[in-house]
Amino acid sequence: MTNKKFTIAAIAAAAITAAPIAAPVIGAITTMPVMAADSSAVSAVTPVTGTVTTNVTTSVFYDLSVAPSLAYNVDPGVSFTVTGRATVNGVQYFVTNFGRYVAASDVDSSNVKDSVNTTTAVDTPANGTFSTGSTGNVAVYDNTGKATNQVIPANTNSVYVATATINGKNYYKVGDNQYVLTSDTYSSVAQTVTQGVFTVTASQTLVKSGDNSYVMNPDNSIKALAQGTTWKVFGQTTINGQTYYSLGGNQYALASDGSFSTKSAAKPSLPKPTKFTAVGKVSYVPGYGIQVWTQTHKAVQNPNGSNKKLAHGTSWKIFSQVLIGGEMYYNVGGNQWVDSDYVNIVK
Repeated sequence: MTNKKFTIAAIAAAAITAAPIAAPVIGAITTMPVMAADSSAVSAVTPVTGTVTTNVTTSVFYDLSVAPSLAYNVDPGVSFTVTGRATVNGVQYFVTNFGRYVAASDVDSSNVKDSVNTTTAVDTPANGTFSTGSTGNVAVYDNTGKATNQVIPANTNSVYVATATINGKNYYKVGDNQYVLTSDTYSSVAQTVTQGVFTVTASQTLVKSGDNSYVMNPDNSIKALAQGTTWKVFGQTTINGQTYYSLGGNQYALASDGSFSTKSAAKPSLPKPTKFTAVGKVSYVPGYGIQVWTQTHKAVQNPNGSNKKLAHGTSWKIFSQVLIGGEMYYNVGGNQWVDSDYVNIVK
């Protein structure tokens, strides 16, 4: 089943028909270190202020790698607040206040002005935690507010050692001369412990993260839960004034899109796999891997307790196939299954 992609304008118009996700991705968000981005062909980021407006349908990239696989499309007439300008592989881009990159040739930049940083960080000792959103990497800045060549990956829990103000903007200090904009992060969402099951009664419900942004699939389509599907609930919270149920792993469903019951969902009988022998190659994102699941959709773990994943570009023998949550999964040995959407059959 192929998920459809959506533009921001289409989302605003609520004309969305996203395919359901195979099953709830209910796994702990792992803590990861600050990572260095590939900046070999990237100029220094020049601070700017103002807004740009798209004048054509264009791609917005999640980070300075400007990889097409990590981008989403927007229609003409969409405006972004920008904080910087950089040249990547000879092409000039504007950097939005959320660390996204949009080609300068595709926008009206008449409202953009160069900004010169004149102050350095004013640190206030503090300790706490924050998480990055699910839609992309978070840029790391120095103590003048200038973007560095480092990022904190999406879906990462991290700690800060101080809060800071740089040129009127609020930051978390995550290390020596390393800062992230608080607006690029979210604190752990306060929620009451509510356990039960949520059944989607709307035609579908779009999944959100705690920062009120949509949770995206690897192909940049929006994750959606299909009508009639049932999901385990771990908590209840309020996001932007509306009640949401926590489905785990920084995934939230709008309460009004379904019904809630404290009764556990009846355990369905497992469908019988059908024989299917082949060799499949993992097609995901370079440097990352796809999760290995049991047939009941529990994450398979390595002996050290980490989640077991199959790396992008690796090939595996397939023994059978089965539907899990309406999506086809391939068996790679024992009770180990991977989503067929991310596996190409090579022979």
